[in-house]
Amino acid sequence: MENGKILTEQINKLYENIKYSLSTIIFLAFLECIVLYFIEKDIKIVYWFIAFLFISLMRCLDYFSFLKKKDYKKHYKIFLILVTVSAFIFSGIYLIIEPKYEISKYFMIFITAGISAGAISTLFYSKRAIVLFEIFLILPPVWYFFSHGEILYKIMAFILILYLIIILKLAIKANSQYVSIIKLNKKLYNKSNELSIQNQYFRHICEDIPIGIFFYNKNLTIIKCNNFFAEKLNIPKNKLIGFNLKNIKEEKILKTLKKVFNKEKGYYKGEYNVFKKKYFIELFTSYVELENKIIEGVGVVVDLTDLKTYEEKIRKLAFYDELTGLPKRTLLLEGIEHAIKKAKRNVYSTLVYLDIDNFKDINDSLGHNIGDFFLKEIAKRLKNCIREIDIVSRLGGDEFAVLLVDLSDNKEKALKKSMEIAHRIINEIQKPLIIEGMEIRTSASIGIVLIDEKMKDIYSVIKYADAAMYSVKNFSKNGIKIYDVKLKEKIERAYKIKSELETAIKESQFVLHLQPQVDKNKNIIGAEALIRWNHPNKGIIYPNEFLDIAEEFNLMPKITQKVLEEAKKIINKLPEKIKIAVNISGKDIYDEDFIDILKIFSKKEGQYIELEITEQMLIKNIDKALENIKKIKSLYGMDFSIDDFGTGYSSLQYLKQLPVDNLKIDMSFVRDMLKDKNDYIIVQTIINMAKNLNLKTIAEGVESKEHFETLKKMGVDYFQGYYFAKPMDIDEFIKFLKTF
Repeated sequence: MENGKILTEQINKLYENIKYSLSTIIFLAFLECIVLYFIEKDIKIVYWFIAFLFISLMRCLDYFSFLKKKDYKKHYKIFLILVTVSAFIFSGIYLIIEPKYEISKYFMIFITAGISAGAISTLFYSKRAIVLFEIFLILPPVWYFFSHGEILYKIMAFILILYLIIILKLAIKANSQYVSIIKLNKKLYNKSNELSIQNQYFRHICEDIPIGIFFYNKNLTIIKCNNFFAEKLNIPKNKLIGFNLKNIKEEKILKTLKKVFNKEKGYYKGEYNVFKKKYFIELFTSYVELENKIIEGVGVVVDLTDLKTYEEKIRKLAFYDELTGLPKRTLLLEGIEHAIKKAKRNVYSTLVYLDIDNFKDINDSLGHNIGDFFLKEIAKRLKNCIREIDIVSRLGGDEFAVLLVDLSDNKEKALKKSMEIAHRIINEIQKPLIIEGMEIRTSASIGIVLIDEKMKDIYSVIKYADAAMYSVKNFSKNGIKIYDVKLKEKIERAYKIKSELETAIKESQFVLHLQPQVDKNKNIIGAEALIRWNHPNKGIIYPNEFLDIAEEFNLMPKITQKVLEEAKKIINKLPEKIKIAVNISGKDIYDEDFIDILKIFSKKEGQYIELEITEQMLIKNIDKALENIKKIKSLYGMDFSIDDFGTGYSSLQYLKQLPVDNLKIDMSFVRDMLKDKNDYIIVQTIINMAKNLNLKTIAEGVESKEHFETLKKMGVDYFQGYYFAKPMDIDEFIKFLKTF
């Protein structure tokens, strides 16, 4: 313990006791001096006492010096020297006088033994100090008795040596015990500090952690809880203490709380209703054990209410449409999957697919805000038409799907119930809707598919329902169609063609055949570019076999782009510049991306391109068409023709607004005009109207000389038909130009 590492506690103790030990030893020295001088009458005794007083004074000065500076290492050395000298001087009386009387010798031995025994109580704090003091205190009398010849004195010397050994052992043992006590006290102090710190940690954690902690007894009465637990319940802590948890009357929670008294840990996750408040919690319970006996339970409550709310919000965003609140496609697919499984047990469901007719017109003409409000109202009406177990889903835009589940164990009855609900939906959607003082009327196209044991997967169900719906939409709208086998064949063919079309677009399999357009003198003034699909296996496929499918699957923008690229190549190949008329999709004229596609043409090249669009598509949004046609003319200098003119009936009132250049008289009127008086009158009316509006006319389907001559007399400007030439590829057309 003292190997260069003197404990400050030991040195402090040595100096603390110095005033008591010094006063005691000085008193005993004075007593010894008086008694011996009275008996022996030797002046040396007085000198001895003066010497002892001097060394005692030195010890006093050292004591006061220690109190001021407390240089432990330095003062410890001084203390050892002074205490050793003090012991030696005290025993030095044996060396300076020769007692004449036996009583003096016994008195000296008595005093020395007393001081020796008393020193243990004041010097045992330092093993070195007690050993030095005892040795230098006992050895002088030992030497004195050994130096006398009498056997009795020699025996006394041995007794003193034995006494010295015993007293040293006692002193060393006392010192060891003291050092051990110091160590234990140190450990106890450190441990106490640790426990104090840990206790503070524990208290802060328990009180400040955002988790409820409470302790309860076997009666399920709360005996202690932290602040968070009380704050969360909005009840003062003092009122919670003593609250019996049985009052919550939640059996699952009570069972979790009771488990701990059977030495089992409990867990519960779910709703928790207390004090008229509803929480979603996670509860962990354990027990406090003392001497193998459970004395109380402890509960830790994690409040998941906010987390649950956020989870529900996230789930709603992920699985529910933000605008209408209806389930998204994911939940619908799950429902269809369950319906397919139930169909194998002869429990039949149906999928109802519906599209709002003319919604785009509502959205474009009245604005997206009105459109959104309209969709919300449609969603409400759909929910009012179905049962609670059914699923109505918004798939995007104006498309919705309704899954009617567990309708019947009979297929025919299931379809009849579906038709009843579908008619209910039709009637609801047809009801007028008043928004911002405007009355909006619309209808719906509906396709229904029976989910029976033949349905292999989710996507087949959706595909068939979608196809049934589109067969209504493309035919007449505002109707209901049940998917059947014939429709299945049509669907499968359509999807096959769709797949091949996508390949055709990637591999540029489309070519343009040109049919000449001539003036009254039969001079070629242009040509209509007619698309053909050069299929790698089937050869040339005509547009009537694939364009409708391309429109249905929204492939027309990509096909239009390919057609325009081919048209550009043709313009650059032709030996003389003539106009090439290109048919564009009805949707193209409303699409801003279409204007960007036309960037492949310079303004000079654009002058040789004429864009043809049907009047039926133009009248859908006359304002947007007008805006985009003006923009295209300004940027690229292209002319516009209205194709199949006369078949739209309602377009005449808009014609004067459109900056078009030509009207193409539909071949259905031209073909029979020589036989049918009504067709003749229609053709003449179109020609006259065009002249009044400063528009040129092009007659399609001119198949004979009689057609040509009659139309020429009626005032048609340009002609196109088999009478002049059939459509041909670019190489044939170049040859034709040279020979015509």
